[in-house]
Amino acid sequence: MKVYIKPFGQLNDQAFDEIFIENKHGVIVSFSDLGARINRWQVPTDTGQLDDIILGYDNAEHALVARTYYYGATIGRIAGRIKNGTFRLKDKVHELNINNNDHHLHGGQDGYDIQKWAYDVVEGDNQVSVIFKYTEQDGTSGFPATIHNLVTHTFDNDNNWTINYFAKSDDMTIFNPTNHVYFNLNGSEHASIKNHILEVKASKFLPIKEDAIPTGEIESVENTPFDLRTPTVFGDLFTSEHPQFKIVDGFDHPFVLDSNSLYALRILHPDNERSIIVTTDRPVVVIYTHSAVPVPTSIWGHDLEPYAGLTVETQAAPDAINRPQFGSVLLEKGDTFESTTCYHLSF
Repeated sequence: MKVYIKPFGQLNDQAFDEIFIENKHGVIVSFSDLGARINRWQVPTDTGQLDDIILGYDNAEHALVARTYYYGATIGRIAGRIKNGTFRLKDKVHELNINNNDHHLHGGQDGYDIQKWAYDVVEGDNQVSVIFKYTEQDGTSGFPATIHNLVTHTFDNDNNWTINYFAKSDDMTIFNPTNHVYFNLNGSEHASIKNHILEVKASKFLPIKEDAIPTGEIESVENTPFDLRTPTVFGDLFTSEHPQFKIVDGFDHPFVLDSNSLYALRILHPDNERSIIVTTDRPVVVIYTHSAVPVPTSIWGHDLEPYAGLTVETQAAPDAINRPQFGSVLLEKGDTFESTTCYHLSF
């Protein structure tokens, strides 16, 4: 396997790197120490070109300008929204940075996605790992306790991209990381993902309000456009008048994964035979179908348009700290958080 590093630009007088890994199939992925993110996943075509199958940034400056899309970034300390930016812990109400309407989103203004992470590259015969390290100090964005984070991205000769999360806290806090990768298996043509086939092994989903905060209910997917337990063309769902689908003209919803499935979800392209299979130990996947483009930008030389990508965020349920029925996101003092998600490419 080949490894090479290129400059990724500067922010706030800090220089960032982009670490490229190429496997024996000529598939290339890149990671950056800006937000411990995946930035490219390039697949060779029959014509000898490389197709980008995820959305990413040209450089660090671009990542800041279009930050609200969070392409490929590690998200923390908490993924998703926290209602009104407040939660109670040990009889104390904590007030977080408000950065999404009236709510806290994805760690706030000082979230993991905009931080410079230290890193080491570990090379093996059949895989390469990039181990990113970042310590988030007590009080950052309003969160209690200091957390020591390791996020390891591994890419191998079997076209597996695996993320391993490891964290420890010096006091009780809340923790729910994810990665914010967006897929578009059309590749560099960047046609809409409405032609993608989705399969999600989830019998339940969490309805949301207009502001994307979960209502607190857990509903069956039966007889709704959220029933993706069998492969479904995303574009075919637009005939639905289901009010939850109409909120964002697509998905921005948590799906509660069935625990007895071999994989969590699958994304397929009907024509070029590319597919992504996701396995995870997390209980929920948030799927967002990029129906809005509030910040105009270009991705890989193309103007960004609605439905340019499909994000797959494996995590615990958003706003779980305020919704006990969603499960716990507590991280106790001295305890270890560990989690693994793997994305397998076939083409």
